[in-house]
Amino acid sequence: MAWIEAHQNLPSHPKTKRLARLLNISIREAVGSLYMFWWWAMEYAEDGDLSNYDASDIADGVQWDGEPQEFLNAMINCGPGNKSGFIDKTEDGMFIHDWQEYGGHYLEMREKNRKRVEKYRAENSETRMKQDCNAYSTRTKRANITEQDTTQHNLHNTTEQDTKNTTIPTHHPDDAVNLNEIILCWNEKLVPLGFPSVLKNTPARDKALNARINNSLDRKKLEWWKALFDRIALSDFLKNSAQERSWFTLDWLLNENNLVKVLEGKYDNRIQATQPPLRSIDEILASHTAGMAIDAEFEVKSDD
Repeated sequence: MAWIEAHQNLPSHPKTKRLARLLNISIREAVGSLYMFWWWAMEYAEDGDLSNYDASDIADGVQWDGEPQEFLNAMINCGPGNKSGFIDKTEDGMFIHDWQEYGGHYLEMREKNRKRVEKYRAENSETRMKQDCNAYSTRTKRANITEQDTTQHNLHNTTEQDTKNTTIPTHHPDDAVNLNEIILCWNEKLVPLGFPSVLKNTPARDKALNARINNSLDRKKLEWWKALFDRIALSDFLKNSAQERSWFTLDWLLNENNLVKVLEGKYDNRIQATQPPLRSIDEILASHTAGMAIDAEFEVKSDD
């Protein structure tokens, strides 16, 4: 569960008050919007870098009902005088102002927890390996005792049976596709078509990918993702959305509901039925006249 420090002076801070005035909302709404913005950033911009997101992404993250650009401009320009607002916009991109102050402690704790979990899993895996080896050694000793207490015929049968049933556990490496491979494939296939490039691997993206590939064995294969990106590349609708720097990003695709929409063909090109060319009024009259002449000739021949 994500959490950030709650500063008691936030409601009375000049930047908060100015944000409320720029957006024509109450101080309570301004404070709520700020915390929703920071909570959203912990999941999707944990390093404070907003360069991969536009005004619509940020406004959607805080559930802002007004104009997205209006909210983003207010977050940038709410600093009194020449001071920074809650978002810094520079030549290098957009960044959350003083992000370390609000979310840094939580991110440090989450990183420590991640390392602690990895250490526990490694130690637990080593313990299971020792237990498996000890169990195998115990079964082998029991088989040897049985061999000494039986006849030669039973000895042969018991040894053969133990050989079939007793195996040393093996541990196969996880060969599932990883996020770095997905990012490389995305950039190679889609970026040349105007789709936004993906700059780095993040824990949030890695978590989302793991959730997606665990839904199906096919999704663990890189070839499955290559075929998916090829399908996206053929969609005129998605290419136009990407070129307009709209909602279609890798983070959007790694949402299960959105991924299913693509797989079900919601954004595939629609094949339009071809219509016969329109004829002029002269062509229609000429065709009608020719038809009448043929009917008249047929009637004369019939009389004969």
